[in-house]
Amino acid sequence: MSSKIFYSISVLLLCVYFINGCIAIPRLSLTHDEADHFNYAMRSIKGHPEKVIPFDDASTMPISMVNTFPRVAEQLLRPSLTKSDGGVSDIFSGRYMTLLVSSLIGLFLLKIATELFGRCAGLCSLFLFVFCPNLNGHTVLVTTDAYSALFTLTSAWYFRKAIIAPRNINLILLGLNLGLAQLAKQSLTHLLIIFALLGLFYFIRNFRQLKIWKVFVSTAVVVVITLVVINAGFQFHHTGMALQDYHFRSSFFQRLQQHSWVFGKVPLPVPEPYLSGLDLTKNIDEIGPGRPESSGSVYVLGQYAEGKGIWYYYFCVLLFKTPIPVILLTLMGLYYSFRQRISVYSTGFIFGIVIAYLLCYFSFFYNSQVGIRHILMIFPLLYVLLGKVAAQAIQRKSRLNILAIYSVATFYFYFPNLIAYTNEFLLPKRKAYHIMADSNIDYGQGYFFIQNYLRSHPDTRFADTLPAAGKFVIGINDYLDLQRTNKYAWLRNVEPVGQVAHCYLLLDVTPASLKKKRYE
Repeated sequence: MSSKIFYSISVLLLCVYFINGCIAIPRLSLTHDEADHFNYAMRSIKGHPEKVIPFDDASTMPISMVNTFPRVAEQLLRPSLTKSDGGVSDIFSGRYMTLLVSSLIGLFLLKIATELFGRCAGLCSLFLFVFCPNLNGHTVLVTTDAYSALFTLTSAWYFRKAIIAPRNINLILLGLNLGLAQLAKQSLTHLLIIFALLGLFYFIRNFRQLKIWKVFVSTAVVVVITLVVINAGFQFHHTGMALQDYHFRSSFFQRLQQHSWVFGKVPLPVPEPYLSGLDLTKNIDEIGPGRPESSGSVYVLGQYAEGKGIWYYYFCVLLFKTPIPVILLTLMGLYYSFRQRISVYSTGFIFGIVIAYLLCYFSFFYNSQVGIRHILMIFPLLYVLLGKVAAQAIQRKSRLNILAIYSVATFYFYFPNLIAYTNEFLLPKRKAYHIMADSNIDYGQGYFFIQNYLRSHPDTRFADTLPAAGKFVIGINDYLDLQRTNKYAWLRNVEPVGQVAHCYLLLDVTPASLKKKRYE
């Protein structure tokens, strides 16, 4: 493939990605968490990164300050500017920053896959990203999910480069990206565990060839840079607090505090909001789903769980929300991997370990399972590896063009409401609410769509909490009563007659059915 064709297709795909995002941003209503993330970002940009609202601030992170840049620029240009929309317009403007930063995922996918497997593989990886409904559904929101996907990819990549060639530049880039990952999402603290274990494995494996002092210095460089980035992101707020000076909410950190009588007075090299955020998210996970202060019940395959997760939740969600071509390529990749011996220094090994670890953690040790967005960070890693599989299939003259057309068609069938995407395993009636709910389907993004529907169907209205005859629409989460409020108990046995915007259900309640249920 010539350079001209390669760069032309790359630019075209990135333009398609960016145009799709610009079209989707104004058409998606505010999701449930965007206001929390933006409010924390605004406080942080003003110099107050502390966590002051326990449950709202728990998962908010400094990386969201990037989303305030449009408002900050607007305020600098017009110092007397005031707004009365509660920050809604600022959040919509901030979404474009997420889109801009998320485009770096595509660029890194292209760079990594091309460097490892060639230009064809790079373009295949980029194509999978551009038409990934799960990533694209969240890379236009003011949340931290898109940032976590970016920095998981870059951290894993620079870890691999640092292992193979522990030069200064690779160590510095690894430290920077690990630090940024800690500013993006609390769950990415697991990257520190993963890379520490992998690093120990490589050290033991090559003990005789390594110089211990070089390993120590290299590790120290990465740790110091990571800590500097974390502290800078949280503005060095109360860095050096001792463990005994914290007021933890989670039993995990309380036990850690109680059993740290030797080191409890030692100043910690992390800012207070960083550790407090970990404590708050751990507390919410300990409370478990199905509580007003945490989240709705875990729901999958018609089963509810309160206070704990369901081990097969994410495996089921991935099965029905991952595009079928991606599933097929993944199966092909696994088949090739078993037939060939994989080097422990290969990208496939390192990325595979990260994917497997995160899937196991969120499936078996995590309770607040409310959507695929919590594991979005595995998709860029997967797409790098699938780029190689797709390129090999093309070389074998497999008809991947059919899968490509299929991927694009299913993508635009849901576009721009990509959060509600489910694959064709749910055909023929696409009753996704029998399988999953919550932010897999309805994250609050469909309100504009339902308003348009109601304007064109004046005989239909939102479902009321009181029994009545007529045509109604109701959100999937309310219909399934994930919050266990029983507000719509009278509709529990009413079978939906249709769907609106993939995340609302259409109900037709007749006077006869009301009478039969003894509501009249």
